[in-house]
Amino acid sequence: MFRETGGVNTQKGIIFLTGLTLFTAAGVIRDCNRFDTAEFINRVKQYTAGITESELKQGSPHTHGESCAAEYGTRLGGGIRYEAQQGFPTVFEQGLPALRSKLGTDVYPTREKELKEPLIYTLLALMSVADDANILYRKGPQQLQRIKQMAAQTMAAMDTTGDSRQWDREYRALMDYCLMENISPGGSSDLLALTILLYFIEAR
Repeated sequence: MFRETGGVNTQKGIIFLTGLTLFTAAGVIRDCNRFDTAEFINRVKQYTAGITESELKQGSPHTHGESCAAEYGTRLGGGIRYEAQQGFPTVFEQGLPALRSKLGTDVYPTREKELKEPLIYTLLALMSVADDANILYRKGPQQLQRIKQMAAQTMAAMDTTGDSRQWDREYRALMDYCLMENISPGGSSDLLALTILLYFIEAR
């Protein structure tokens, strides 16, 4: 990855998330003969116990994650490690309920228009609560909080109006703001990918 990106970390978060999730889910299905959410969460917590402190507090910061943890503490600046250490609460409490609410009983939608709104809604649900380390590192806690608020407002527009053009304008305004301010919600995007993966694992 570093060779192809010129040393830029573009995928380490999602590699960590998918590796941990597939390993844990496979073990749960093997031992329980089905996917058990509570058991999955417990095992993730066991496997990642202490990971935030052990990996992000090693003296002088050299990575973005270490810099965030040093400046803001491991609770706010712990990024995806802290999320994993807590058993992926943002995914299970925000992401999956949002995705289920929009997909309904259509577990395997195939047409793009059937997926667009549920995935946007789920991304917004995650962005509205996630302490996205990518935003935090680049822009600080005030901008992170503003993005959370804008995401929540766009979600509210999707919930209260049946006019897709209205909420689409809100969503595009949020995206335009991110582009203008050079804000990339990469952590939330990784959590969206994890949400989709777990959705299909649960539905198997």
